Amino acid sequence: MNSADEHPVLGDQPEGGTLAERTSHRGRWTSWVGVVVMIAGFTAAGLGLTLGPSWALVVGGSVAFLAGGAAALALGILRDVVLDEPRTEREEPHTTPLHREPATDPVRTRPQPPR
Repeated sequence: MNSADEHPVLGDQPEGGTLAERTSHRGRWTSWVGVVVMIAGFTAAGLGLTLGPSWALVVGGSVAFLAGGAAALALGILRDVVLDEPRTEREEPHTTPLHREPATDPVRTRPQPPR
C-alpha cells in the first residue's frame, strides 16, 4: 500500500458515520482478468479489421472477447457491484401552473348558462 491508500477519505462514509479506508479498485482480481482478456480480444479484432482485413486475427480476437466475457460471467463479475442505499431527497415546493386545477377542453365542456 502506498501512503495515499493508508489515509481515510472524506465523503466515503454514510452520513454521521466514520471515515472509510481507501482501497485500490473495487472488484475481485478474477473479474479484472476477465475484463483485460475482453479488452485484448476487442483490440485484436479491431486491428484485424483495419489492417488487412486479417480474418484470422478478427476471429481470434472475437473468440478471446467471447471467452473473456463467458469466464467473467462464470466467475461472478456481476456480484462485484457496490449497492448504495437509495438516496431520497425531500421535494421542494413549486409554484407552477401544473399544480392548479386541470384544464378542461372548451370544445367538449361548455359553460352552463346562468339560471
